[in-house]
Amino acid sequence: MRTKIIMVIICFLVGLLVLGCANTNRAVEEVESANPTNTNANETMTQENIKETLERPTIDVFREGMALMERDGRVGFIDEAGNEVIPPVFCAAENFCGGVAVVQQNGKWGIIDITGELVSPLIYDRMGLCFGEEGLMFFIRDGGLGYINREGVEVVPPIYDYSFHQCGSSTAQSAFFGGLAKVSQNGYFGYINPEGNEVIPIIYDSTNAWTNHSGLVFVSKGDQRAAYDRTGQVVIPLTDNYDYFNYMIEMWNQE
Repeated sequence: MRTKIIMVIICFLVGLLVLGCANTNRAVEEVESANPTNTNANETMTQENIKETLERPTIDVFREGMALMERDGRVGFIDEAGNEVIPPVFCAAENFCGGVAVVQQNGKWGIIDITGELVSPLIYDRMGLCFGEEGLMFFIRDGGLGYINREGVEVVPPIYDYSFHQCGSSTAQSAFFGGLAKVSQNGYFGYINPEGNEVIPIIYDSTNAWTNHSGLVFVSKGDQRAAYDRTGQVVIPLTDNYDYFNYMIEMWNQE
């Protein structure tokens, strides 16, 4: 008797469940019939949105009132009002810095002004991102490294090794700092001034400038070390006595 009662209750509950599902499906059908979906219209709208997105230029951040913009794989510049100042005719470009920008076309780099006119010809294999504190920027041409100013004049000819500047921090290494730039020739290192004059001879195996508190340039040749000031004067001659070298640095810092 008890078993029959349980079976009746189970059948009753199953019936309620089926009825509820049917009502739910009917409600969904009513909602869908009251709000028909136009699949073709949605597809058309999506295609229009995609087309609009593809035709819209990609715009970078504004620097000196100008922003890089890319369209159809080419790069140009717009002003803050959205006007196309320099048409997208370049393969690559950097942001304006100091009134000029570095651009590339057909694998060669050069410099333009805010009107798009060439300040320097497109003849360089590589250039820096911006001009440093001395108003100079490094360039690579014919395998050599030199320096150019904002007027497009090669102040320092490309007579220095390029291989030294191939690592990721090459822009920082190539920049003038404290009136000097580190350069390399035939595997040796030294420093030049903005006029291209050799201040610290290019004869050392390695150099290390201003990463210390003394403000000196440390150089090494073999097992020996020496130190120069920014004018190129020898402060500590070459020595392999590291205790003496460190002692002289301490004396220098106390002056």
